[in-house]
Amino acid sequence: MIRLNKMLWSVGLLLTFQAEAETKNSLELTAKPTTCVALKRGNTCYQKITVAWQGSGLSEACLYITNQKDPLVCWQHSEAAEFRFEFVSAEDQELFVLTEDNKTELARIKIEIAWVYKTKKKSSWNLF
Repeated sequence: MIRLNKMLWSVGLLLTFQAEAETKNSLELTAKPTTCVALKRGNTCYQKITVAWQGSGLSEACLYITNQKDPLVCWQHSEAAEFRFEFVSAEDQELFVLTEDNKTELARIKIEIAWVYKTKKKSSWNLF
């Protein structure tokens, strides 16, 4: 009888862990393009970025960008969506999704800055 109780308890525990794993939030985040091209290093890059997400088990979540306190967009009870915005930066930035209730990070993606031309070094020669 004791062995049967232990076995039933173990099966119940296993089912509980499986249920928690299935209800855990999962999110796939994509951005296009992931590279913004500026003319020269240090110049500000301007690019329209389309961010898409697909997930399950989400109630409320928000999309943020590095160094910005306020979210770019939030959504409720959505399994998939797209958001387009004007990216303006001279440095690499990261986009990330946080749950609204407990601020758990669900996904992160990096937008990199590239340059067409390298900056030229100034000549050390002075001509009079």
